[in-house]
Amino acid sequence: MNIYDVLIVGGGPAGALLGHLLAEQNSKVLILERNKDIGRKVCGEYLCPQGVKLLDNLNLQSVYKDFLPLDGMVIHTPKGRSVNSTFPMSEGGKKNFGVSVNRKILDQRLVNLATESGADFRLNQSVVSMEYLGTYWRVETVVGDIYYSRLLVGADGRNSIVARYLNLQLPNSKKRIALHAWLNTGKVPVRKGQMFIFEKGSYLGVDPISNYELNLSLVCGADEIKKYGSARNAFKYYLESIKDELGVTLDEENKIHTSFPIEHSVRDVIGNNVALIGDAAGFIDPITGEGIFNALLTANMLFESINISKVCFDYNSSLQVYKYKKEKYFREKTFLNICFQWLIRRSWLVELIAKFLNHSKKRRDTFIGIIGNIHTPLKGLFRIIFS
Repeated sequence: MNIYDVLIVGGGPAGALLGHLLAEQNSKVLILERNKDIGRKVCGEYLCPQGVKLLDNLNLQSVYKDFLPLDGMVIHTPKGRSVNSTFPMSEGGKKNFGVSVNRKILDQRLVNLATESGADFRLNQSVVSMEYLGTYWRVETVVGDIYYSRLLVGADGRNSIVARYLNLQLPNSKKRIALHAWLNTGKVPVRKGQMFIFEKGSYLGVDPISNYELNLSLVCGADEIKKYGSARNAFKYYLESIKDELGVTLDEENKIHTSFPIEHSVRDVIGNNVALIGDAAGFIDPITGEGIFNALLTANMLFESINISKVCFDYNSSLQVYKYKKEKYFREKTFLNICFQWLIRRSWLVELIAKFLNHSKKRRDTFIGIIGNIHTPLKGLFRIIFS
């Protein structure tokens, strides 16, 4: 029998990091990845300053060592007003920065860490069934392999098969869609992320992946694809509206990648000796571009919550700790994200807030500190209001 302490479904940043951390503590870990290779996934490819700090605390600077550092963010309003912000210093006076990442390289580095630590990583292993037998989970893959594990972890993204099999996934909103493209630029880009907010709540995130490549992520209403005739036409329409500011155009060879739906909610992040991490544990309309950070953070939260030094067949008490930590951390952020979604649909309010922030560099930098997870939402908003 193929018996493991922990079986992780999904080999992205969440699954690979958790596999590495557990294997380092001598747990027998299996990671099953449904794709046949580690490719460049559709993603905003941005890691916020707090994500960089998390990797630093784990002594994993090698994961981001040669990625492009980002000093802050520029937000452009529908009427062309710009809010140019720099990430604030940490309380110890250390400079904070985010990084742009190439997902293929990032994912491969994390998988290498997991396998070097002793985790078993297998590609092309889609899960077709899972059953809890009272002591072990029985998991079967599309190729007929059967594995047994004391703890099952779903790290398999927004369309998590683990969440669906366990009836943890809630109905998804299908009102919004994300369109992605990688474009070459003829000049060295500004080393800041950019966000262009349009009328009625659509927005385009721009991330400089290298000196000559941009990652563009457009979030808009699903009905706009029908309005403009195709995803490509919708993307082209928005890109042309800001061509003077951004200076890039969509060529025929540039592919448009689609993510739909972009929201994912679950009833719970834990079950009987099972847990969900990363996007599988819930994903909000990504206005602040935090998918990679949330993946790494929840993986580390689960690792810290598991009593891995104790030989025990029941992880449920540890999983309750994980659930509490996750809910506590994301409570403010989730509410703030919902408020952002409401706000950007009201252009007059976007302009008013941008004008307010531009009165003070401290306000602008504190605001971007909230988005970069340097400040908690309530603490950051308090600083902005009373600055």
